[in-house]
Amino acid sequence: MASKTTRILVSSLASLLLFAGSAQAGSAAGGSQASWTYTVQPQDTLWKIGQKYGIPLRAMIGANPQLSNPDIVWAGLKIQVPIKPSTYASGQFPLKKGTYQPFENTYGEQRVWTPDGYTTRSHEGVDIFAKKGTPVYAAMGGTVINYGWNQYGGWRLTVKVDDSTAFYYAHLSGYAAGIGMGSTIRKGQLIGYVGDTGYGPVGTSGNFLPHLHFGIYKTNVSPWKTVDPYVHLRWWALQQ
Repeated sequence: MASKTTRILVSSLASLLLFAGSAQAGSAAGGSQASWTYTVQPQDTLWKIGQKYGIPLRAMIGANPQLSNPDIVWAGLKIQVPIKPSTYASGQFPLKKGTYQPFENTYGEQRVWTPDGYTTRSHEGVDIFAKKGTPVYAAMGGTVINYGWNQYGGWRLTVKVDDSTAFYYAHLSGYAAGIGMGSTIRKGQLIGYVGDTGYGPVGTSGNFLPHLHFGIYKTNVSPWKTVDPYVHLRWWALQQ
């Protein structure tokens, strides 16, 4: 069996590789795409295209950072049209703009750490890298149904947002004042702070770079079923 030091080095290396990959904002490495390609037609403008597909202009601009002037598009140009999620489109990105690194889709990627050793498993969320202590806000309102330590997620928080869905925030360095089991929270409320906790017994930290792990679970089935949260996160980010 690998020593604790070896395990930490392996975990740290994996996190470093993920952090390096996160520089490609908006790509989908492990799960669904968050936009689709549209070919500009004569008389099109970015606003008209957005209106056609029900996408706000701000989101259209955010999805096409390659445009030096979003007022100028031409026939034949290929642009990205963001996908509006069919659920929770009114949610809020859990970190404030400018406080996190560009992120990609890490849902479904392989992870190897387990409490019993190393076994390949599927990553059940998206990692958003940020400095330790960065404030984390509730993406939707709801009720806290899981609170405290988890060997995988460290200090984590599970918020039931409706009768069938829960949002999961993991690897926190701490919780905001007043947050606890059974707490009722509102969208945009401060709930905790980015950290690097988890992958071990209570208090374990430093096995990977600080980041927020965000997951979505369907709770009306047993066991709970994971949902790729990337489309939601990208959509919320474009609204910032």
